[in-house]
Amino acid sequence: MAKSLTAPARYYQGSALLSQSYRYVSHLGRRFAIIADHLVKDLVEERIEEGFRDAGSACVFLHFNGETTLGEVARLTALICEENCSGIIGVGGGKAIDAAKLVGDTCGLPVVIAPTSAATDAPCSSMAVLYSEEGAFHKVQKLKSGPQVVLVDTEIISKAPVRLLISGMGDAFATYYEARACERAGVQNYTGGVRMHTSLTLAELCRDLLLKYGYQAKRDVEAKRDTQAVENVVEANIYLSGIGFENNGCAAAHAIQNGMTAAIKPFAALHGEGVALGTLVQLIMEYNECGRWNQSEWNQAVTFYRKVGLPLSFGHIGITDADDLLLDKIAKASVTPDSKAHNMPFEITQEKIFTALRQLRDMGL
Repeated sequence: MAKSLTAPARYYQGSALLSQSYRYVSHLGRRFAIIADHLVKDLVEERIEEGFRDAGSACVFLHFNGETTLGEVARLTALICEENCSGIIGVGGGKAIDAAKLVGDTCGLPVVIAPTSAATDAPCSSMAVLYSEEGAFHKVQKLKSGPQVVLVDTEIISKAPVRLLISGMGDAFATYYEARACERAGVQNYTGGVRMHTSLTLAELCRDLLLKYGYQAKRDVEAKRDTQAVENVVEANIYLSGIGFENNGCAAAHAIQNGMTAAIKPFAALHGEGVALGTLVQLIMEYNECGRWNQSEWNQAVTFYRKVGLPLSFGHIGITDADDLLLDKIAKASVTPDSKAHNMPFEITQEKIFTALRQLRDMGL
């Protein structure tokens, strides 16, 4: 089987890039549909229109309703067909980004992604997550290609709520541990090939940047400062995590996050917060399986979580009554036949996940 590596065609990161947005997408055409919700539109409309107007090109904003469902993708696709656009720009958080990628895939148009936070690694991947009308995880859809351009304006990201940056660190921190599990299991990555040394190294670099710069980046975003620490963590959250998960694979951490969204409605935690808790559960399962607790690795993770403010318990993500019945429900929802939990390098059962969930609860972190 061939080794494989995929990435966005072009990636740009820096301060005030949206005010020059057309400069970075001009090779794709002259008229773009911009998918964003009302809050994001208010935040970026003037900046983006300035960049397009100065170049003598055009853009039209289309409202995203906030949930990436099959119905919303169909609605946006129908609107795009009326606009005669050269490409699509998805602006906002993970769900708006995924909606833009799905619409572009359906319409056969190039996609540009401009995240307004570093909350997820969705911008760089050629995959999108669909949800049910109730907001529960439905499925991951593989797209024909990844984004043509990813445009990361760190001036905007540094002024976003700090919780979003922290959530992104939770999502990104899982990248290395899930990559390690997939490598040990010998499973294919999301491109259908064998992971390269490059992709494993990128996943490890992602973790290392978070450990080194995560706390300072949190402090800087709390103060609304765009600093080198913020730049480094944004690179880890968006680029390295996005490339890392797609070229290595996901495992139990994401499966448990998906299980929680299925078992708990409404699920109040952000995606990265749920994944962060799932990473701890994954580590516990690994230690249980090999019969040896890696205290140094565990302490490093717990210390990092405490410093940056990632959840260490169910209570930290709003689950105040994590009794055995609920934990078993989460475990059952996490181990469906198509679950990424089966990418672990040992047999995964509902009982093993339940045991690890209960262990984490009983630690009282």
